[in-house]
Amino acid sequence: MERKNYLEKYSIWFLVIIYSVGVAGHLYKKTLPLMLALTPFTLLLVAVFIIFFAVKNNKSVAAWFLISYTLTFFIEVAGVKTKLIFGNYTYGNVLGVQLFGVPLIIGINWVIVTLGSISVAERFINNKLVVVIIAGAVSTLFDFLLEPVAVKLGYWNWFNNTIPMQNYLAWFLIACVIASLFLVMKLKVNKSLAEKYLYIQSGFFIILNYFL
Repeated sequence: MERKNYLEKYSIWFLVIIYSVGVAGHLYKKTLPLMLALTPFTLLLVAVFIIFFAVKNNKSVAAWFLISYTLTFFIEVAGVKTKLIFGNYTYGNVLGVQLFGVPLIIGINWVIVTLGSISVAERFINNKLVVVIIAGAVSTLFDFLLEPVAVKLGYWNWFNNTIPMQNYLAWFLIACVIASLFLVMKLKVNKSLAEKYLYIQSGFFIILNYFL
């Protein structure tokens, strides 16, 4: 247990350092191209840390990750192709390797954001339905902070540079579905690193939104 707490503590500081460097690198024009090139690798590295602490040898948690990843990835594919789920948008090249027009990292980000949001919700309430609603709301708030910066950095682009309300509604509903699955499966998992990462990422996007 002590070793686990030790690793988690220093993993948090590792994330703080990475994103602090990221803020500085994004705000300095000469290093911005490098920061954008490193974005998918940074997201993948962080995902490995969080999944390591969350999954360990728990097959049920691994199954939830896999199901949630697959679900959100193909919802994104349908969204890009039909324009009916989130609105009219396309992905740029910043987030790395794509399949069917969607970066492979996207599904991982969905799962980690939702896991952190569940952790936030469970700090305030035990009622499962309310936890699902709060987790959906927190995930949607995160997307609200993310969207302006994502567009500026070329993660993705919206038709007429307009972020439709249906995007946020879709985020809320999809996050609620993933959170519901988590609670139905009665998973016992270390969510604290995912929660801290949610705070760190939120701070990152708030700062960039102000200065970019």
